[in-house]
Amino acid sequence: MRRKMAPFVFAVFMTLAAVAAGAAPDEDFVSGEWEVKTAAADGSLAITIFDFYLDGGQLKGSVLAYPEYEYPIRDGKVSGDKISFSLEQVVGGRTSSYFYVGKVKGDAIEFEIAPLSGHGIPKREKVTVRRVKPAAP
Repeated sequence: MRRKMAPFVFAVFMTLAAVAAGAAPDEDFVSGEWEVKTAAADGSLAITIFDFYLDGGQLKGSVLAYPEYEYPIRDGKVSGDKISFSLEQVVGGRTSSYFYVGKVKGDAIEFEIAPLSGHGIPKREKVTVRRVKPAAP
């Protein structure tokens, strides 16, 4: 009887360990569309869309800023509830690079954006994006 129980006990232990450590490594809780609404320089409402998906454990996707600018994310990573990626923007012929580090909290991701180079954000900035639509199954 003890030998028959060993696999069951092991499975329960591993499940509890995964829950205690956070999300299971293969759980995809970031794929889908996320957005943030901010005030544009001219005072209008600016909506930025983050479209994420996992590809073999690597974070991929793009950021759509204003309707006309779409930027692919680079070096995307997800580890537990942490997410990070870099982004290079070209606006008006000028290039700026940023590094995003965030923490997923349910249907929100709290990002800190660090400028790497260029003319854009002069200092670190914090922004919270909210889930708009989960990825299609």
